[in-house]
Amino acid sequence: MGTAFLTSPEVVEVPDTFNEQILLSDGQDTAFTQLYDQLGDAPWPQGIGGRVYRNRFVREWDGREEDIIKNRDELVADVAQAWERHDPEGASVYMGQSAGGVNSIRPAARVLQDICDQAESILRTRSRDLLR
Repeated sequence: MGTAFLTSPEVVEVPDTFNEQILLSDGQDTAFTQLYDQLGDAPWPQGIGGRVYRNRFVREWDGREEDIIKNRDELVADVAQAWERHDPEGASVYMGQSAGGVNSIRPAARVLQDICDQAESILRTRSRDLLR
């Protein structure tokens, strides 16, 4: 559900190019990785990571811990430059597998309303099925 909220206009930290990448996603182009955490100043505990767009940077570096350690300064600079350029092929574009269901940029209130409407519809349908 978080991916739909990420694309909301209220989330000003997410560049438009990242939102566009989410809208293009079918949800199958994501990867669970610790790569960006490993490059951060305060990495997350072992085993914790994030789901991101499987971009060029992730395809090239994910799972190469020894090489990441050796090239850390260069990689950190590359990611920082990608963020400055709003380049989704190098920066961390966080999105879940639910990205395939995000088809438009909607205000957060609309996202929440759509979720509630869908839940109510499912509950009404399921309740009828249970009563049969």
